[in-house]
Amino acid sequence: MIVNISMEYKPTKFQPDPFTIVAVEMVPHDVFRRVMAAPLTDLEQIEIHKNELGVDPDTGEAYAMILLDQDGEDGIVVQSSGYPYCRYGAYAPEIRPSVEQNIRIALERCIESLNMDKENAIRMPIISLKEKLGFPVSWENGLMQTVLDALDANSDVEGYSFEADKIKITLTAVPDFLLQL
Repeated sequence: MIVNISMEYKPTKFQPDPFTIVAVEMVPHDVFRRVMAAPLTDLEQIEIHKNELGVDPDTGEAYAMILLDQDGEDGIVVQSSGYPYCRYGAYAPEIRPSVEQNIRIALERCIESLNMDKENAIRMPIISLKEKLGFPVSWENGLMQTVLDALDANSDVEGYSFEADKIKITLTAVPDFLLQL
């Protein structure tokens, strides 16, 4: 049997450190492989968020981002401490399903918290997803498609469209989540 792991020399503990994820960026497979091979290389996606990634000196809370391979399931958790490269990092195998599940849960909570209009539609501000997740969802970071996939898979959703900074979501006549109330 062969396992792929990062082994620590004389480890002091085997308890993972908590990080608050403030950004998630999908990157092309070749970029992901390049970061895996040379994590100290500057990367535009880290540069964008570098001032959010670090440790709060007052609270000790650590902030990181996730780089996701757009063609795979794996990711890299990055804490750059203000630099445009992976100053601290961890390979996160198969983290993408977890990120997608968090997006689905946040989407469902947003939908459930809004009132339907006469057309069985709600208008969900896209920013409300960031409030629930802690990181933005956009076309630029590659996560909007995950939201649309979740809407397509939701049996309570009849359709959707975009209206400025909102997603208009048309629901079935009586969505399942309302029947459960």
